[in-house]
Amino acid sequence: MFALFTQTGVGTTVFESNGSILDDVTKATDGTKWMSLGYLPGADGTYGTADDDGYFYSHASLGTPLQNFTGEAWGALNIVFNGTGYDFTAINDPNESEIGDNVLGGVLTSLHLSSELEGNPGFLRGTSPWAFRSNDPAHLAPVPEPSTMILLGLGLAGFAAYSRKRMK
Repeated sequence: MFALFTQTGVGTTVFESNGSILDDVTKATDGTKWMSLGYLPGADGTYGTADDDGYFYSHASLGTPLQNFTGEAWGALNIVFNGTGYDFTAINDPNESEIGDNVLGGVLTSLHLSSELEGNPGFLRGTSPWAFRSNDPAHLAPVPEPSTMILLGLGLAGFAAYSRKRMK
């Protein structure tokens, strides 16, 4: 559902939305995909059943002309491909009660996002293939690296030893 690329090196630019989708992604990235996000099948191993991890849905008035369009979208997706070198933990989407806890069963996912959508004026002018636009954040929950946990443990042990010595 989502493919994330790096933006480094000479020749990469700020993302534009005025060419083909492939052209816009090519100009704005170095072509290295570092993560992809999407749905994963649940415990039954089958996509499209009630126990699937993740969802994506929106509220929008589809009868509204694109120039006046506004809407909201929510998603909770899992990491399908991870080339980041980091581990990520599951997080609970605070918006999942929108669907109902009994439907999702408190499913934990790797990413949650909420987004306000609007019509893209460039699409109406014929200068962009992107009909909608949004610039809202998504939230990933990284798992702390082992070295971070070791440093924290050593700091706490040092603090305990210092406190003990001071008490004597």
